[in-house]
Amino acid sequence: MKRLKIFDSPHYNTVVFALCFLMILFCLGFCSTAKTIFLAPITSALNISRSAFSVSETFRFIFAAIVNAFFGILVNRFGTKRLILTGLACLIASSLLFAYSTSLIGFYFAGALLGTGFSWTTTSMVGSIIRRRATKKVGTIMGIVLAANGFGGTLATNMLSPIIKSGVFGYKKAYLVVVALVAFVFLLFLFLYKDGDKSELRKDNKTKNNDHGFEGISLKEALRRPYFYLICLFIFLSGLILQGLVTSYSAILDGTGLSSGLVTAVLSIYTFTLAFSKILCGALYDKFGLKATVILSLFFCVLNLSSLLIINDSPTGRIIAVISSLFFALSLPLETVMLPFYAGSFFGLKAYNDALGIFVSVAYAGMALGPPIMNVFFDISKNYTTGIIAFLFATVIISVIFLVSYNLSNKHKKELERM
Repeated sequence: MKRLKIFDSPHYNTVVFALCFLMILFCLGFCSTAKTIFLAPITSALNISRSAFSVSETFRFIFAAIVNAFFGILVNRFGTKRLILTGLACLIASSLLFAYSTSLIGFYFAGALLGTGFSWTTTSMVGSIIRRRATKKVGTIMGIVLAANGFGGTLATNMLSPIIKSGVFGYKKAYLVVVALVAFVFLLFLFLYKDGDKSELRKDNKTKNNDHGFEGISLKEALRRPYFYLICLFIFLSGLILQGLVTSYSAILDGTGLSSGLVTAVLSIYTFTLAFSKILCGALYDKFGLKATVILSLFFCVLNLSSLLIINDSPTGRIIAVISSLFFALSLPLETVMLPFYAGSFFGLKAYNDALGIFVSVAYAGMALGPPIMNVFFDISKNYTTGIIAFLFATVIISVIFLVSYNLSNKHKKELERM
């Protein structure tokens, strides 16, 4: 293939970041965020239970967790371009299976392909690419790129909903639109993306308070350190708490006595704010560093959980509900945007790809368990109050876990500097 002039452009990194933005926009926005609008139409058209169909999400999380665990090894061996193209091909195959499968086995296989595809096209991959190429404002760039998920979800909902409602099997036509958009991204990366040095990760020397650029330690050394397991525990539990709230958020609001119109408005505010909260999180990381950003996000999580306990259908309760949606959106970057920052801050450039893949796997494991745990509380007590209180105490506990792991990591860094 003839070498394109764009590859030698001094602004080529901007092109790559734009490609990553589009990949998140169409892959996560259309293949993940918009999946909720397909549930009722598919199960209704094929006369299958929603609980049985939802097991496809379990397969998604399982395969995403397994594949991400080997992310660093695969990137070092095959490079980012081959993995991205393979991941996009998996997403195309997954969408086709969701469109034309008539049995649960087909949907479960589609879920497995979905999880595999996401492993090479979303958080782990863009985190690796941005750290590979960015030399300043790493956090802001990461936040902007990952915010594409929220914009993509909004675009997908408005674009696909009318198609789905066009007939009993309208969901098939909608999935074909998804296939076309992901295929478009595939072609963009095929012709416009050039793999960089497989092992090159750049320091961000131009951002204040950024501890994301030190050389770091190998994965083998990291596995000997207690703070590796503590930060993994923190990531697992934060994913569990936040995803447990995400899937139950609408039901929690419905149980407060708020009108359906206000619940819809609160959900809209939450989803709209979520996209910008990721950008804000990245900017805060660049300005104030990892510790301050994580503590602030955890603080918002505590405020959200506390607010959910006192929402009711009164003037004050309605105001609290709106404010709570803002707190919720501002806490959610903990399970997405922050993962690459944990990898870079705790283990540096040497183990970055390996640590990032493991962290994403651990996060997925927590996300998979969060929703059923929250709903177990509901089944026992017939409301979400007990679950919210339990998650509130858990958030305080994981805040301590993070601070301990962060302090141990900093202590180890100082030891390395003295050597």
